[in-house]
Amino acid sequence: MSFARRLWKWSLISAAVLVLLLVLSVAGLRLWLESSPTVAADVVARVEAATGLRIRFDRLEAHLGWYGPELVFRNARILAKRSDAT
Repeated sequence: MSFARRLWKWSLISAAVLVLLLVLSVAGLRLWLESSPTVAADVVARVEAATGLRIRFDRLEAHLGWYGPELVFRNARILAKRSDAT
């Protein structure tokens, strides 16, 4: 087998393994989000601290988008800014 053919073969195998690992990691993240009641609260607390806005949502999901793994808030509502004086 020529060097170019071996290189092509191993490149395809490596790409397939990387895609498989990415899919498995997103599936694991999705299962973890659904089974842990505190993760969604932690994510919301971090987003609220970073933006200063209050966020309410029905469900948090993990997806594999064009730019990699992403978290999706379903039926999200952004409420008035938080007041630190209260």
